Amino acid sequence: MFCTAVFRTAFAALFVFAGLTADVLAQAWPARTVRIIGAYSPGSGPDTTLRLIAERLSTAWGQQVLVENRPGANGILAIEAVRKSAPDGYTLVLSDNAQMTINPYLYSSLPYSVEDFTPIAVVSDAPFALLVGANSPFKTLRELVAYARANPGKLSYASPLGVGHASHLGMEILKQQLGLDIVFVPYKITATMAADAAAGTLSIGWASFASGRPFFTAGTVRGLAVGAKARQKVLPDVPTFSEAIGVDLTVTSWLALFGPKGLPAGIVSKIAEDTLAAQRVPEVANRIANIGFDVVTGGPDVVNELIRIDSKKHGDIIRQLKIKLD
Repeated sequence: MFCTAVFRTAFAALFVFAGLTADVLAQAWPARTVRIIGAYSPGSGPDTTLRLIAERLSTAWGQQVLVENRPGANGILAIEAVRKSAPDGYTLVLSDNAQMTINPYLYSSLPYSVEDFTPIAVVSDAPFALLVGANSPFKTLRELVAYARANPGKLSYASPLGVGHASHLGMEILKQQLGLDIVFVPYKITATMAADAAAGTLSIGWASFASGRPFFTAGTVRGLAVGAKARQKVLPDVPTFSEAIGVDLTVTSWLALFGPKGLPAGIVSKIAEDTLAAQRVPEVANRIANIGFDVVTGGPDVVNELIRIDSKKHGDIIRQLKIKLD
């Protein structure tokens, strides 16, 4: 009995010590440069957003926060660099829903899984708008849907980043919900897709305001519906899918910070709280909004909920269409 009691006391003390150690570690962190890897090209919307947050984090922490660009391979290069790093908080990644809720279903032999990462904080969200050329005969989504139903296979649509992009999957969900036959044409560059939509050689396209800004502001394309829960400040005249056609459809690309698996809870909390503080700075929030992104706040629980919802949505449609990229 005495040995058992001693063992229990020692075991409890070990947990208390571990908790204290985690708190001390969080208080001492960061003691050197923090690196945040992004799977995005320099100057892109996600990269600019990350740099705005990183600048504020650097000030809050009194340490350099270095942004490193590693675009390519559907974000796998960036994600893998963090998966292989030590769980000490000095290497993080800005990821989007493609890496966490689409890639796991597109690739049969993906080198990582969602469980290899620690969710930290959601940063922003970029809704995609369904668009047509300014000279398109379709002024509303209802008009487009009516024509598509009467003329199966006559219309074509494109996603700006090819097979498996959130807009590709979102359109396939919309087609199923409304019983439409519209031909998919994969594009790799938003500018090319938007230019073809403006010229009338492509019936329908998708773009976030951030990626399609030159075409939206020039008036060469027109949004018919936006894949968000509410209308966007940058496209106030474009209705949501619920408003336009009575369908609850979200087509977005959210951004969130992750660390490698096993990142101490104290460090996770610190990064999440300081990221929230950065997002609340009016200058930061306004600049992110001007890019065309929604500022979205939330810690690990919010990130996990986004992953859960999008994994089901994307996983279901990818399995139904039997899409594989390897």
